[in-house]
Amino acid sequence: MPRDGVVKVEVSSPVVRDALLDGCAGLIQFENEHREQSTQRTNGFDPVQCAQRIVLATTLDEQLVAGYPVVDVPVEIADPVARTLVELIAEEVDSLASDKQRRDAILARTNELLESLVALDAGIVTDREPPS
Repeated sequence: MPRDGVVKVEVSSPVVRDALLDGCAGLIQFENEHREQSTQRTNGFDPVQCAQRIVLATTLDEQLVAGYPVVDVPVEIADPVARTLVELIAEEVDSLASDKQRRDAILARTNELLESLVALDAGIVTDREPPS
């Protein structure tokens, strides 16, 4: 659940850590590529929000590199980070068809990624709910 605009996500394995790092890198790359557009305020990009998302992704990246067992994923970037997890889960599921000998390892990695995705999704959904 989000607390103060962050979702606490357990970094239960190197697979989860690497997936979250990929999510940060993808978000930072996307924001950097669209920074020029954001300064012109075209295509819905806001330069302040663009810079803020880069800072948030960089901060999350630093927590992951430092080896924190639980990281704070700001809800502002939780959705793009979660999309990366979904892509990696799809890749793992696809590999089941071609690599049946490593089925247990693939399922274990997929399970770890799914647990992190569920935690992120719960935070995203809760953050979007109207206050009571």
